[in-house]
Amino acid sequence: MTVRATFALALVAIAAGAAPASAQPTPPGAAPTADPPAKLRARALVSEGNRLSGAGRKADALSLFEDAFREYPDPIILVNIGITLRELGRLVDAAEALQRSIDDPTAAPEIVARATAELAQVDRSLGRLVLEPETMAAAPVEVAVDDEPWRLLPPSRTLHVLPGARRVRARGGGATVVVEVAVAIAAGAEQAVPLRLIDEPPPPPPPPPVITVAPVAARLPAPERPERPDVAAGRPGRFGATVGLVVDPSTPGAAALIAIAIAAHPRLTLDLGGLVGGNNALLVSATGAVSTGRLRPTVSVGGVVAFYRADRPTMVLPREVARTLVGARVAAGLEYWRTARLGLRLEAAVEYYPSGQPDIHPLIFTPTIAARARL
Repeated sequence: MTVRATFALALVAIAAGAAPASAQPTPPGAAPTADPPAKLRARALVSEGNRLSGAGRKADALSLFEDAFREYPDPIILVNIGITLRELGRLVDAAEALQRSIDDPTAAPEIVARATAELAQVDRSLGRLVLEPETMAAAPVEVAVDDEPWRLLPPSRTLHVLPGARRVRARGGGATVVVEVAVAIAAGAEQAVPLRLIDEPPPPPPPPPVITVAPVAARLPAPERPERPDVAAGRPGRFGATVGLVVDPSTPGAAALIAIAIAAHPRLTLDLGGLVGGNNALLVSATGAVSTGRLRPTVSVGGVVAFYRADRPTMVLPREVARTLVGARVAAGLEYWRTARLGLRLEAAVEYYPSGQPDIHPLIFTPTIAARARL
């Protein structure tokens, strides 16, 4: 059938005005019902479109056919629109127009047959995507191919697309998700496209962490005692003082001890001082602690410069004579530090003076008791 014959078929269908199957026949002698004005306008538009198409003006004819369908939406006009679109090379649009004619429930069987035959020719160059939506509710579903705008899912659930890689999107059906499926379709092929429009339930919350409680021991271990600092240890570079009493059994007599001390090491002290009394002296010694702790033994080694005054007999009266003796001093003692700054020292010292003078005993034993303080 030629294009002109197709247009003639449309004109006949519109002019005939076939009534629905449920309509009652016109009683004998009654006047026939007049065509509505919209149908008359559509008939005129189709007639003019038929003329323009015969003259080769396909685009102008298509515009008139579309105007005619808006005036009077008859499915036969969709067939003429689909054929004209195919002749203009707009295959996807032609297939959609022919499919709408087939899906129209008012289309007569001969119109459906003609549209089906025309669609089969178009589909040789296109692919058919049969959409299979799985929805949550009986709600409308919208679809889109590639970047085209959204549209309602057609009643046939079939999309005609150009062959190649296509991207099908779907939404609706009571779900909030948007489904996207990538397909590759060849010309003349048909492919099913499942669309799962169902909101997935949120994942269950993670189980609470398992807290393992260690069994309580029958006897708790004794807490570790913090290491006590050595209060007797002097801090290097700190000064101190020693004040005490030195006893000289050989005189007999006693002298006051006054000395300045400096800590050279936590367990070593350097002392510089003197004796003030019957006989004066200068003392220099180094005192080392044998052990640590509050109570600790000590050993001292040093020197003594003693200034002795003695009576020398003469022919008339005894005369006092001053002597200077240099000797060595070695002592052993015991210190007790009540705090880090205050302590007590007991010491037994032996002084040796190698003077060679008969009235000077070379060895002198001098016990000492002294209080010690430091910064």
